[in-house]
Amino acid sequence: MREVNIVTIQSLSIFYIKKYMTTSPCVQKCALEVDLVCRGCGRHINEIDSWDTMSPTDKENVFRIANKRLFKKLAKI
Repeated sequence: MREVNIVTIQSLSIFYIKKYMTTSPCVQKCALEVDLVCRGCGRHINEIDSWDTMSPTDKENVFRIANKRLFKKLAKI
């Protein structure tokens, strides 16, 4: 069952990367964990802070890294 959910999330992730590349990946579920990573979007606080000044390529890279962080947390559930 968990594999289906992760595949669905990965598909949605690609959609959101394309849709929100130039805006923000924020999902309005902001809560920083102990490691300073947002529980909602998976970005580190430094990535959140510098988002507006990043190039589109940097934003895409951050978005992919953030999604990997979230998938890793999901795998532990």
